[in-house]
Amino acid sequence: MAILGSWAVRQIVSTSQGRSATDPCHYPSVPRRGQITGQLQHLGVPPVHDLGTFPDGRPFLVMKLIKGHTLSDLLRERPAPGYERARFIQVFEQICQTVAYAHSRNVIHRDLKTANVMIGAFGEVQVMDWGLAKVLTGAADGGAAEHGSPDDTGPASEIELSRDADPLTRAGSSFGTPQYMPPEQAQGEWAAVGPRADVFALGGILCEVLTGRPPYTGKTAEVRAKAVLGTVGDALARLDACGAEPELVELAKQCLAPSPEDRPSDGAAVADRVAAFRAGVELRIERERLARNADAVGALLKQCEDALQNDDASSTAILLEQAERRAVEGADGFEPRLARARADLTTLQELDRIEDLRWTVSDNKLPPRAAIVTAWAEALRRHGIAPGSTPHAAVGKLLRESVIGRRLLATLDQWFASEPSDALLELLSAVDPNAYRCRVREAIHARDAKRLTRLAGQPDALQLAPQFAAVLGEQESIRPERRTQILRAAHERQPDSLLVLMALASPGPAPAADAAAERVGWYRAALALRPKNAAVWNNLGITLRQCGDVDGAVEAYRQASRFAPTDATVRYNLGIALHAKGELTPAAESYREAIKLDPGYAKAHSNLGLVLHDLGSAEQELAAHRQAIACDPSFGRAHYNLGNALAHQGELDAAIAAYRDALRLDPDYAPAHHNLGIALQKSGDSGGAVEAIREAVRRDPADAAAPRTLAAVLEKKGDLAGAAAAYREATERDAKDAGTFFRLGWLLDRMGQPAESRAAFRRAGKLDKRYAKCATGSRVEILKALNFTA
Repeated sequence: MAILGSWAVRQIVSTSQGRSATDPCHYPSVPRRGQITGQLQHLGVPPVHDLGTFPDGRPFLVMKLIKGHTLSDLLRERPAPGYERARFIQVFEQICQTVAYAHSRNVIHRDLKTANVMIGAFGEVQVMDWGLAKVLTGAADGGAAEHGSPDDTGPASEIELSRDADPLTRAGSSFGTPQYMPPEQAQGEWAAVGPRADVFALGGILCEVLTGRPPYTGKTAEVRAKAVLGTVGDALARLDACGAEPELVELAKQCLAPSPEDRPSDGAAVADRVAAFRAGVELRIERERLARNADAVGALLKQCEDALQNDDASSTAILLEQAERRAVEGADGFEPRLARARADLTTLQELDRIEDLRWTVSDNKLPPRAAIVTAWAEALRRHGIAPGSTPHAAVGKLLRESVIGRRLLATLDQWFASEPSDALLELLSAVDPNAYRCRVREAIHARDAKRLTRLAGQPDALQLAPQFAAVLGEQESIRPERRTQILRAAHERQPDSLLVLMALASPGPAPAADAAAERVGWYRAALALRPKNAAVWNNLGITLRQCGDVDGAVEAYRQASRFAPTDATVRYNLGIALHAKGELTPAAESYREAIKLDPGYAKAHSNLGLVLHDLGSAEQELAAHRQAIACDPSFGRAHYNLGNALAHQGELDAAIAAYRDALRLDPDYAPAHHNLGIALQKSGDSGGAVEAIREAVRRDPADAAAPRTLAAVLEKKGDLAGAAAAYREATERDAKDAGTFFRLGWLLDRMGQPAESRAAFRRAGKLDKRYAKCATGSRVEILKALNFTA
């Protein structure tokens, strides 16, 4: 008789990377073995689909095709026995569980080996080749009687092999594979062959997993002899030297015990030991992971606290997020520190936003001091500091214990310097009783400029901590040169103090001659510390524009927009720089972006109107100025710009009304007086025009345009003397305007003052060669020059 045997399996493996249990071989009891396998309903046992006989009488069984590799192949492909040990121990546990199930059904396999284990494409583990399996009946100690007698399978002295089988599978005295066979099976002691025989084979598989070789190695006869005698010394030595976990080595040794009673009782006992080991490993791994996690969280929190202490909110936010994520993954005991770090970061970010607002220049002005003070008070109150309410001792304790205590104290000092009060003075004296700083605060509180100047001149001023040096360096009553010295000294001691750098970059301390250029350097130093600080980029842009570097200003504003994409002020300042470059369309777009971010931004609407004027969009220009007024009716410049737009379109009455609205809101604004006078002159009200222009002349003593306009209006009225006086006023204000000297000379000639006239012509000729002939030339030359001037 024949069944589909193991040789066919090997052919399928080599051709299809799969293994079939349709096995033709010569075991005479294959129908019964098919029934045994079919009754083992377990994931680790390939299911039997059919059982029958061929037409010629040979029996067959049909089993599931398993696609994958044998455990033997996978172990042989390892670069070293320890490679992916955890994965193979998991596979071994599944083998043990399958064998444990078979043992629970009184079935023993009797030919367990790595070549009889398949690992599927998705990691499934199948114990194959149950052709030698037996059903056991009443068990003796350590063994069991087989169902039927040993003679059921033929003489016990002969191993039946399929055609072309590996000669190692023929031991000559029993069924099975000698490399994994226990002595009782190798000796043919069938009464002693029970579950513990499979346990020995499991130990052999574990030995191969741990050491790379089965228990018995050598030539066929040598292997057979070792199996009969149970000579496992070499295997035990290899196990001791393999470097695997002691629990696994000990389990393999116990399973390979020559005497059955010294081995674990069955597959379930082995499976339990492996499961306990893996659970212990997982527990140990989890504990180690938690310990590593705790170390990582602690290290991240330390870095986080260092960043907080250095006022680096950006780095703190990143580090804190990492620490919180690691803590969620498992790290107990850090919540109090995490909570403190979160609170400190929130306050630090708020203080940074206030500082950015305090430093952000718009229209060459800083924000109102009152708004900054209100923001400081609210931020500190939320952090638990309310001057006048919070006990001094509580504030002192908070400042000492808080990582950002230094920044909190600096904020209190900045608040006090901006708005001195009794409550703040008492609090600062209590929490920071330094004698010199207390005297400085007292001088600030008393608004005693002389005393403050004396204190600033003392050597102590050059030894101040950067936070307090920044406060002293912003006191306008102290000479700019001394303020610069104080700040520079603080900067030398602590180059990474952003407060000091920003104080040095502010318009006050630097000498006026090279103020802008020096401020550019300080701003760039600040950017080296905080390259993503939009306020610093914005102020750098303003300073570069003051230096005449409009291209650099545009780039700085664009960087500021990148780091503060929702900041309308930055877009507004970019629009100003683009307008100055003559890039009208991009300037208009930048103003529109500012308006989109802040629809009530009156200045952006007004400046958009100015760009639209240059673009020739008269109606849109008017609409922009009117929208600016709608956003802020008290914005005098918007009324003035509307007046200019209306005057440009010839709507003089409306323009006059707009100018008067501008002057009602800002009576000192000389350009509005000037343009009102021009509009009144054009409308026929020369008296009103003279009055308005005289007011412009009076309001702005440096402006030469207003007296020139006044002279032209008076000359037109026939008041030649008044016109001459106005021209002289214009030449005093601007001694390099050749046209004004020529006009004065022409007027004096008409008034019959030839000497004074020629003197004025000569001055015009020195300034501009086109007027050179007027002093000595004919009336025709003068008229030509007059036509040129007009």
